[in-house]
This record gives sequence, C-alpha cells and structure tokens, in this order.
Amino acid sequence: MTLYYPADGRCSRNDGGPAVPSPGLCAFRAEVRAGRLTFFKWAGAPGQSSREDGEELLLRAVEPE
Repeated sequence: MTLYYPADGRCSRNDGGPAVPSPGLCAFRAEVRAGRLTFFKWAGAPGQSSREDGEELLLRAVEPE
C-alpha cells in the first residue's frame, strides 16, 4: 500500500528512502501482514533492487469509548 500525505514535493527522490515523491504529495510504502504494518523501500539498481524493511507497527482494534 502507499500512504500519501500533503507536501511540497521535497521528499526522498529516486526511491532513495521510504518516501516517494508525487506532485504536491509525498508517500510512504507499507505492507500490512498478520496484524503488522511494515514500512519499506526498494534499494539498488533497477532490475536488481531489493526490499529493505523499516519501522514496523503492531496493529490492534480499539473499541470507541
């Protein structure tokens, strides 16, 4: 999944970090699996890139008060 947030475009470029630039937006790549949200980026030359996992968050349901 890609999580977008408003920005002026000054986020990581050319996949050099977890943020992905888009006109007027930046984004983080993330995957949800088995109740965990993992941010990741692709590193390396095109065609030879590998996934580098970053921060991982545990997801849980919260009942409204």
